Amino acid sequence: MGVKNMSNSLIEVRYLSATDTKGSRFKAHHLESGKVIIMPYDHALNNQENQIQAFRTLLLKHPNRFKQYKGCKWVYGRGQDGLVFTAITDHNQVATD
Repeated sequence: MGVKNMSNSLIEVRYLSATDTKGSRFKAHHLESGKVIIMPYDHALNNQENQIQAFRTLLLKHPNRFKQYKGCKWVYGRGQDGLVFTAITDHNQVATD
């Protein structure tokens, strides 16, 4: 039984530094559709918790876009600039290759 990564489900969350006019924030980006949300940094949460919150907010903001992943398990790992989330089809295994 193989584990399939649903490559069209990739969501990248990265930290955006503060500017002269905006505070620190996080950007969640669905790579296939281009859907994006930007959330302010919540100082009550740590860096990873902020990234997970941005991911969840993207899913909630665009429920029709992500309804095909209902029931899928989402996993994440470190990407070059933040966390990368993907849906997997087998709930009992996580791909290692």
